[in-house]
Amino acid sequence: MDGGGNDTIVARSTDGGINWDYTMTNYYPDNGNVFNMASTSVCDSELVTDGKNVYMLTVFFPAGYALNNKSANNQLESNNGTAFDDQGRVKLAQGTSSNYAYYLGEFNQAGPDGRAPIMNNDGSETGYYADHDYYIYNGTSKTGGNLFYSDGEFQTAKVNFLLFRKSTDGGATWSDFTPVPAKNSSEAFFGVGPGRGIYDAAHNRLIFSTYTWNGSNNSQRSSFIYSDDEGKTWHRSPDFPKISGAFNGNWSSESTLVQLDDNRLRCFVRNGWKRMEYADAVWNETTQSYSWPDGYKDLYLQINGTPETLDVGSDSGCMLSALKYSEKLQYNGNYYTAIFISTPRQSRAGGVIYTVLLDDDYNVVNIDSSKKDNNKQIMYTLTTDGIYFGYSCLVEHPDGSLGILYEINGARDLKYETLDATK
Repeated sequence: MDGGGNDTIVARSTDGGINWDYTMTNYYPDNGNVFNMASTSVCDSELVTDGKNVYMLTVFFPAGYALNNKSANNQLESNNGTAFDDQGRVKLAQGTSSNYAYYLGEFNQAGPDGRAPIMNNDGSETGYYADHDYYIYNGTSKTGGNLFYSDGEFQTAKVNFLLFRKSTDGGATWSDFTPVPAKNSSEAFFGVGPGRGIYDAAHNRLIFSTYTWNGSNNSQRSSFIYSDDEGKTWHRSPDFPKISGAFNGNWSSESTLVQLDDNRLRCFVRNGWKRMEYADAVWNETTQSYSWPDGYKDLYLQINGTPETLDVGSDSGCMLSALKYSEKLQYNGNYYTAIFISTPRQSRAGGVIYTVLLDDDYNVVNIDSSKKDNNKQIMYTLTTDGIYFGYSCLVEHPDGSLGILYEINGARDLKYETLDATK
């Protein structure tokens, strides 16, 4: 569920997934630690590492709001504006008013003692302050209210936020959050990936996959945002190319990115085809912008073989995860770039991992995940048909093995597996 009081926990393992430590990063106990449609809530998160630091982007909803109207008292609506005023400051209203006559000033320091003044729009102070978790203070006294809560003395706009954090110790501790101004005012919702983003070393660039929703399935469009200064400023890509002729609309939503050797970003998207659609985003140094020059492509239509081996599917009701492997894999005597893709083939059931092989021009030459049975194109099966398989995320370990985290038992539990990438 998107709403109802979800919080963010970061799980951290230093022994390949055998043992785990946990850290709460976004925690708001309004209405108690139980499901409540009037509560604040987080939704999806995505992680990026530059090899030294870890960065996290999280979807956050103010109290009583969510993308899914079954999990909150209010569903986000189109043309609901953004969380920021025209100077990029978090705008505030008094109580439940819709008159945003206030804004949050600059913090005087980082950490638990940091405070930001709540300002009138004319630049004068109100005497109220907020800490980095947006709890409210009247002078130095904590009131018990929060800018995100429905009973706060001052409240944010009722739109979804993207909260950005940084960890310098491998995810053990995290910085204060910074709200990211990437949502357009006409959009009902602008969300994250979720899963694992990309670090572009050539540009010192953090890249997070994103998508928008504006009231209907067909309004959804994938994109990504990126920052070249560790989250101080952000830019947004053009939307993923419109998919034509799909069985269930031409939308694209939750997506996953891989970076190929020439720095292009290959984006695989959840979509209405129930097949694996992707497109390549290319950076132009002259215009300092991304584009999708070749439109989208369909893996189903690219593979040669019998109808049985052409059946390369991905359930449209779930996200997928993609990972470019660090080594080339051998197939029919040649070596190819490999992309692993985890996805359910049924409606959140029948979890598999495909191996997509690319030639030197990054064209798909084959899909073969087992490297067995005389190179027959089959998948590596994680859960059998009819057995639940939900959201997932792939990672490569330092020893070259694959790790995959995925939802099981109706998303009530998580499972982590380590797999040999060459078998």
